[in-house]
Amino acid sequence: MKKLLYLLPLLFFGCEKSYPTYYDIDGEYVISRVTMIAKDGANNIWDTTYYSGDIFSMYNPKTPLDSFTVGVTRFKFTNAGKSFMWNLDPNSGNINPWLNEVYVTRRQDPLNGEWDMIRINFNDVRQFEDMVVGIDDFDASLKQYPYFNTGYVCDYTYHFKEVGP
Repeated sequence: MKKLLYLLPLLFFGCEKSYPTYYDIDGEYVISRVTMIAKDGANNIWDTTYYSGDIFSMYNPKTPLDSFTVGVTRFKFTNAGKSFMWNLDPNSGNINPWLNEVYVTRRQDPLNGEWDMIRINFNDVRQFEDMVVGIDDFDASLKQYPYFNTGYVCDYTYHFKEVGP
């Protein structure tokens, strides 16, 4: 009977998988989908979704996140989301096979740990807002005004899918 009383709490509390109160974004990713919603000055709206294997490219690309192969090109976040890496060289034999790295500024709610912004500091900064972070993936949104004062705007949503540590 004593053994049963000892095992009873394990049945209720010991079998549940625990998750952190907030998720980190450290890991290697591919962007598995990009959705673009564009609106011009006359309020004409159109959308496009890029899927795995498609070549995604913004108007006048300046950063690695502006032009890449969806579902193929790999990126990495490290140091609790403070570094962003690209240009993976798997044959390099180095401890760090990533050829390029930049600093990331991120913002999380201090109480619930939810992410709401990351800014990747290339020469031309990319600031992602409206983040929805899960266990193995996250969505992040970005605005681009390709023709400045014409009223034309593109809203991009990137779906980052974790593929490695």
